[in-house]
Amino acid sequence: MKKSTFTLTLFFLAFAGVFLTGCKEDELETDPCENSMVNILEVNVDDSKWCANLTINANFAIQLVITGINQSASSLTMELDDAEPGTYQIDASTNFVYLTVGGMIYESTNEDPGTLTILENNADTNKARGTFSCKLYSPMGATKNLTNGTFDLSYTD
Repeated sequence: MKKSTFTLTLFFLAFAGVFLTGCKEDELETDPCENSMVNILEVNVDDSKWCANLTINANFAIQLVITGINQSASSLTMELDDAEPGTYQIDASTNFVYLTVGGMIYESTNEDPGTLTILENNADTNKARGTFSCKLYSPMGATKNLTNGTFDLSYTD
């Protein structure tokens, strides 16, 4: 009898500990872009915040290529032909951008160009920083609006 009372008491204490010391709902919500990564690639996709919070890779050989992957396994790639500070067009021919979400690819087009602004590209420190916005299209005709995009990262060459 003592053993079952003891077991029941432990069960009650565990139950109370789990349900009576829970967090407030607002404490559970976290910013998906809040991370300790040194490199940053963030954008609003159809008004939802997206960021490369899993990995970011940037390489500057012929062009500056930036690829970021988030924890939902979607990826954003920017193939930037223009890397000097200034404002440029994003389309299918230059400064190409594409997003992969759930196996669907959305890409920039010549018919509906976006905007890329390179704020900094320091070849001595291999650091690039800029902003972007564009509308991407899938082969099926679906769209994704990318707004308030930013990147601040180091690259290899």
